Amino acid sequence: MGGRAGDRALRRSPHSARALLAAGEIELALGQPERALGHFARIDNDGTAEALTAAATAGDVLLGLRRLSEAELD
Repeated sequence: MGGRAGDRALRRSPHSARALLAAGEIELALGQPERALGHFARIDNDGTAEALTAAATAGDVLLGLRRLSEAELD
């Protein structure tokens, strides 16, 4: 992952939805959509704000990558 703050957050809490969401957003900002999708996919779909944001953002990223059938699943 590209950002130091994101690296530290994931080392401390590798399963934290907040840390994974932040890591994904950092990867997007660094132009790494595939890596971002990997972080978003690790967030449990439990109805929390982080889960909903990750799913919506992943869908947008997939649309941008023209992976339309995968975007429909998110």
